[in-house]
Amino acid sequence: MQTTATLSTHVLKKAIDHYYKQLQDYKGRADYELAVRTAFLNLLAETAHQVKWMLIPEQTIEGGNPKAVSDLLTQFFTYTEPDIATFEEAVQEFKERVPELARALLAIIELRLSMHLPNCAARRLTLR
Repeated sequence: MQTTATLSTHVLKKAIDHYYKQLQDYKGRADYELAVRTAFLNLLAETAHQVKWMLIPEQTIEGGNPKAVSDLLTQFFTYTEPDIATFEEAVQEFKERVPELARALLAIIELRLSMHLPNCAARRLTLR
């Protein structure tokens, strides 16, 4: 078994400073506990390297296949939660229907004005 090297104070301070800088970069962008995970893993990897250890990731990619790595990254970065995809579709549909709904509302308002205010100056008011 390999003997453990020691971390110098300088190396440890540098790694910790980098960790806190990463946390500062997350501020205002991520406010949940797992947001610090990447920064912490980077801290562990950096300090492990200094003592000639290797941080082993939680999940390995079978076979060392670059295509598998590429596919995994593509799948990860292009994934959209089904609820979010449905919401985005609903927002787009609503944006397309707003002009139609506005025209229908104006028609109803004009009809009501003409029915209930026949002699009023408001009848001459153009809402368009």
